[in-house]
Amino acid sequence: MIDQSATTENLISDYEKEPKIFLHLTKTAGGTLKSALRNTKDLSTFFVYGSQDVDRLKEGSPKDYDMIYGHSIFGLHNVVGLPDSSRYMCFMRHPLTRTISHYYHLRNVDKGPIGDRIRKSNDINDFLRITHIGNSPTLWSRLSQE
Repeated sequence: MIDQSATTENLISDYEKEPKIFLHLTKTAGGTLKSALRNTKDLSTFFVYGSQDVDRLKEGSPKDYDMIYGHSIFGLHNVVGLPDSSRYMCFMRHPLTRTISHYYHLRNVDKGPIGDRIRKSNDINDFLRITHIGNSPTLWSRLSQE
């Protein structure tokens, strides 16, 4: 029998109260989620953009947040002192369409050396033909190393 006097808050286990960690994989609609999270007033979100944010989160109280969002790694919960039961989420996208989208994003938006290098090619096929991928596991990590 269900206790009618129990509130929704009482029914939520401590496990479910732990902050959720959203890993934003590039070009998978994470930016859209970020905008939605910023506009949601009843959900406290900590945004991780770099190691300085991770340090601030460690020094603070990560359990005080509903969501931890950012370009981070699996295992962030260990780094900031959250339990092993922490829940991770991410959006996935087909690798080919994600790669094509990332290429055009970098070509049209990136003003640094990677964008400059991509703009030297006529199109994505030309770029892939002239780019030496070498032993790197991904094209993008190879680009960032050169």
